[in-house]
Amino acid sequence: RPTVSGVGEEPSPFGSIPSSFWWFMVTATTVGYGDVYPTSTGGKFVAIMAMLTGVLVIAFPVSVFSDLWSRELKRAGTLVDD
Repeated sequence: RPTVSGVGEEPSPFGSIPSSFWWFMVTATTVGYGDVYPTSTGGKFVAIMAMLTGVLVIAFPVSVFSDLWSRELKRAGTLVDD
């Protein structure tokens, strides 16, 4: 792809399918790249497991709890359907 100036070529950040998966996981879990990040395959594997664990431990239970809470509010009559 061309550089910002349009004069030269810069390498693609997606050099392989695994690096593309790494980019997706970091972006989808909104972790960001930060100043310090793993560079080894093992480090990236551990980081992805931590990201997925965070999603499963936080996001999934919150969505289940909010659904159960809205059902309870509807049953009690304090929440009106739109």
